[in-house]
Amino acid sequence: MNSHFKRWIDESVKSMSGEFSAQMILEDIITKHGTSPYVGKVKGIGWYLSKLNNNIIKLRQDDGINIYKVKT
Repeated sequence: MNSHFKRWIDESVKSMSGEFSAQMILEDIITKHGTSPYVGKVKGIGWYLSKLNNNIIKLRQDDGINIYKVKT
C-alpha cells in the first residue's frame, strides 16, 4: 500500500461520522480523487483500518462486512 492511499484513508476516516465500512471509505476516496493508480482495494483499506490504525475500533461484522468507528 502506498503512502498516498494511506493518507487518503486517514483523511476519509476524519470526514466520516458514526459507523462506517471500508467500502464507504473507498467510495469517498474515489469521489475525491477519482480512480487513479494510487487507489487500492477494499481489502487493503480493511487491513489498514484493522492492523495499522490505532484510532479505529472494529465494532461488528454484518454479512461479511466489517463495521468500524473512530475511538473517542
